[in-house]
Amino acid sequence: MDEQNLQLLNQAKSLSYSGFSKEEIFQKLNATNLTPEMRKYVLGVIDDAQVDLEMKKQVKEAGLNKMVFGAFVFLFGLIISYVYYTANSVAVYIVFGMILGGPYLIYIGYKQYANPISDEIKVRKERIVKSKFKKF
Repeated sequence: MDEQNLQLLNQAKSLSYSGFSKEEIFQKLNATNLTPEMRKYVLGVIDDAQVDLEMKKQVKEAGLNKMVFGAFVFLFGLIISYVYYTANSVAVYIVFGMILGGPYLIYIGYKQYANPISDEIKVRKERIVKSKFKKF
């Protein structure tokens, strides 16, 4: 594949990451006179990019859920520790795990939420290569 075709594929991928549909991408690239083989490559790149975007959206939602759950655990731990502390009970030390675990879950969720899509694609490709279902 020559340099012009590679540049066309990279532009199609970046436009797809920006949220454009297939038709809009072909209009922006002025790619109406492509060979059938090159058109198939461009459509494949667009489809892969859209799958990557959907995967990243799901990962961000999972990270947001972890952050909310971590905040809930942290606040619940603070409330329970206050109640036990005022009752002069020994159980206050058990709740410290919740107080420490909540911010940790928030941190893990934020890392997952703020991770750029390129890192997510790299991790996914590494998992495929290392798995027993890797491509030949």
